[in-house]
Amino acid sequence: MTVTESAARRLPDGWLAPPGPVDIRRAQPAELPAIGEMLERAYAASYTLESAYRDELRHLERFAPEAEVWAAFVDGTPAGALVVPAPGRPAHYVVDPPEPEIGFRMLGVDPAFRGRSIARVLIEFVAALGRERGARRIGIYSAEHMLQAHGLYRRLGFVREPWRDATVPHAEPIRLFAFVWPIDSPTATGARREHIA
Repeated sequence: MTVTESAARRLPDGWLAPPGPVDIRRAQPAELPAIGEMLERAYAASYTLESAYRDELRHLERFAPEAEVWAAFVDGTPAGALVVPAPGRPAHYVVDPPEPEIGFRMLGVDPAFRGRSIARVLIEFVAALGRERGARRIGIYSAEHMLQAHGLYRRLGFVREPWRDATVPHAEPIRLFAFVWPIDSPTATGARREHIA
């Protein structure tokens, strides 16, 4: 699936067009180390990473067969990526969603490609993938301290669903905020027409 430069025509104010064609595809095993390094750079640029989370980012192969790694490539270079549950597998931390959903986690964009709508294009791809798999919404969780990510999700049209918030057991428990985005919303359907070709 390729996203073309025509995406610029419908981007909201303040958004820049992707840097040329963006190829979104499922990552091959040989590509996972480079994608993991890219995600580590992405998260380290914005947050303090614990060693356990760094290890998770560096070993994306461990997600198989429960989940799939999808990446956005620009001129063959991984510019961004995320992890999506494999068909029929539950989304991470989601228990009995009220509607069929598709989720994602570990969304990250290489700092060198930030501000070029790579994250937006990846999320719109997940919406298209969810539609193919019978989902009606995207349902995700984001750690309470990840304010930069929360801002991105809100700008894209995600809304909070506080009753689904969760807590991860930890030395200091981590609170997770739930966000949802209706796949059939005008934002989602219009974006798919423009961004996914």
